[in-house]
Amino acid sequence: MTKTSNPLLGTLLLLLMSLPLTAEPVTVKPIAESPTTISPLLNGQQVPEVLVKDLQGETVELKQLLQGKPSVIFFYRGGWCPFCNAQMGQLQAIEGDLLKMGFQLIGISPDA
Repeated sequence: MTKTSNPLLGTLLLLLMSLPLTAEPVTVKPIAESPTTISPLLNGQQVPEVLVKDLQGETVELKQLLQGKPSVIFFYRGGWCPFCNAQMGQLQAIEGDLLKMGFQLIGISPDA
């Protein structure tokens, strides 16, 4: 693996990953009725109607952030999570390649 040598891209990735996007409370079907009936969003499926908040506290639709662009959405539980930190490091290592391929990175976290 190679690390990005462009500090601007690294900073951009860190800023994107630190976006404290949180879902607005809405009345929807639960994610899963039980631990055995989980149905994650699979490749090719549409993102549900979800409202999130950006760094400025503005409420926006997640679909608006996606803007029809190929996107990598990752969930960051917080700085305390070693798995999240490892994932962010791995994304940073391939960030340049992802951006060259036209992908955008969107981080969602409850952590401010």
